[in-house]
Amino acid sequence: GQAETPYNMQKFWRFLRRKTLPKNSLKDLKFTVFGLGDSSYPIFNAVARRLHQRLLDLGGSVFHPRGLGDDQHQLGYDGALDPWARSLWETLHKTLPSNLPPLEGNSLLPPLYKVEQLKQQKMEEEEKGDDEEGKDERKNQGVQIASVSFSGTPKTRATTTTTTTSAAVDGGGGGGEREHAMEVETNPVDQFNEHEDEEEDKSSKLSSSSSSPSSSLYHPIGLKYGLSTIGENVLVSEVLENARLTSDDNEQDVRHITFGFDEADSIDFEPGDVLNVYPNNHIKDVLLAIRQLNLDPKQILRIEVNQDAPSFLHKNRGTPLPREINVEDLFTCYLDVFGTPKRYFFEVLGHFATDPIQREKLQEFASAEGQLELYRYNHREKRTYLEVLMDFKSAKLPLSYLVSLIPRMQYRQFSIASSPLKYPNQAQICMAVVEYLTPFKRKKRGICSSWLQTLPAKNQTSKTNKNSTTTRLATEVAAAGGGRAGRVGGRAGRGEGGAAAGGRRTRRGARVLVSFSKGSFRLPLGMEKPVLMVGPGTGIAPFRAMCQHRQMQQMLQIKQEQQQNNKQQQGKEKTSSPSSSCFGAMYVFFGNRYESKDFLYRKEWSSMTACADKGKEATPRSPESQQQQQEEQEQHCPEER
Repeated sequence: GQAETPYNMQKFWRFLRRKTLPKNSLKDLKFTVFGLGDSSYPIFNAVARRLHQRLLDLGGSVFHPRGLGDDQHQLGYDGALDPWARSLWETLHKTLPSNLPPLEGNSLLPPLYKVEQLKQQKMEEEEKGDDEEGKDERKNQGVQIASVSFSGTPKTRATTTTTTTSAAVDGGGGGGEREHAMEVETNPVDQFNEHEDEEEDKSSKLSSSSSSPSSSLYHPIGLKYGLSTIGENVLVSEVLENARLTSDDNEQDVRHITFGFDEADSIDFEPGDVLNVYPNNHIKDVLLAIRQLNLDPKQILRIEVNQDAPSFLHKNRGTPLPREINVEDLFTCYLDVFGTPKRYFFEVLGHFATDPIQREKLQEFASAEGQLELYRYNHREKRTYLEVLMDFKSAKLPLSYLVSLIPRMQYRQFSIASSPLKYPNQAQICMAVVEYLTPFKRKKRGICSSWLQTLPAKNQTSKTNKNSTTTRLATEVAAAGGGRAGRVGGRAGRGEGGAAAGGRRTRRGARVLVSFSKGSFRLPLGMEKPVLMVGPGTGIAPFRAMCQHRQMQQMLQIKQEQQQNNKQQQGKEKTSSPSSSCFGAMYVFFGNRYESKDFLYRKEWSSMTACADKGKEATPRSPESQQQQQEEQEQHCPEER
């Protein structure tokens, strides 16, 4: 949006900008460019324009007019891409004539992955070293037990069978068991209370049961299958703090979340950098989706790359999926089943629809003429893959296509709101929980923000966690009715009572997979330079980190000057005091809706405006006392306010 070169193009762009390249370097190149932009930003499609001009400057020639997509268009990028692509094929046919017949627009390409279901036989007897009490408890709860080795491979006797890989495959185990598993899995408070004394070594993390109620919180799913299946440079963090910053009566929930790291992780970031959080889908939603697709959550799948798929699909497949994984883990951690489908999904789905009306509608959605209808049905309402599959039930999509078409869960980026100088081995973020209504008043929520909202923090007692998932889940299940709901509610109550009887029981924080990326904000190299920062709402996060960093640098310098003065003037009267005049002023402009409800980090800003050299403290400016505060501020510290 700010005319920045995309990450995957930066190396190529640096090469093209080399001044040593001759002016006719690309004289034999014929090219065309289509850019993806957003006209709501002041610089529209700047990267595509610059690339187009640079290729011309180096001697290239245009064989087809440049296209510029606009995300603000009613149909998104497709509004400009469809007509541009149609004319591109006509131009290519004239420029590069071929005797080969043209590829039909509705041809079905092979899937990227081959998916086989492994027929599971009865589990062998658990190893002698297993915890018998925990095993019996899980057995009584109706949760299937699977022993997982250090490498994360389930110990089952499995044979490969040729089975129908339809999304409507009958799931084993019965609806009752799956429903109870859903109740148990979404009870993080009890999970942590029951396992608070477990060892924290990595071997115990990796060898814990994949069906253990606490596995998705204590041991992220990615650990079972290897962090390389999640992304690059992924670290395991622990939630140390998960606090609401806004008042309870404020319409938006803004959270301050602290992630802690082991010293061995050697995290390295600067103010302005970004924390990448790898979320999971909500387990309750996942199990409901699996049940609606008639799948078994514990069914083991073998996923292999389809060598018959076109080469361009192999180049774009990204991080590999685990070779063997159960359906529940696949839907929870890897597949974005609650994301919004793209146009191509409807095109492929139309090939499998048996109902003529549904097939015709899917074909309309996939056509250029039907993009307005697709926008109204899909994009505007933020339909999910699951909702689309439920609306077009005659389209029995094979698992191989389901895994190939639904994209991977992507990390969400948050500006880091803390300085590594002030909080070593930690990274803090300021996050707004995303909740909204679609035009048809359908309630939607952000996958990552709503997931982070429910994660328990370290030493956070269930008694004080008013928004705990345990309480909320017990209420929801009790409202739905059934004997199982009563047992879950009673179990939650025993957990609460145990916490009260024994003082206040504590637990470990949830484990979250994260990585770090370089951000676009940076403090100036010269510490004497003043900085002007404008960050309304959660946009204040990177500037909080910068202010903390500059403040810590100032304190460290004063301490060093004091130590130096003490050494030089031992036995003599001190004639000068440490000075922080080499540090430029920091001007922060913050705004939000209600001063009494969503003034983020209010106390912190008050203490941070204190002048380091005079020891005076200024209070935040408010409309009621603006003039008085301004006079006091100018008296105490005219450079910083």
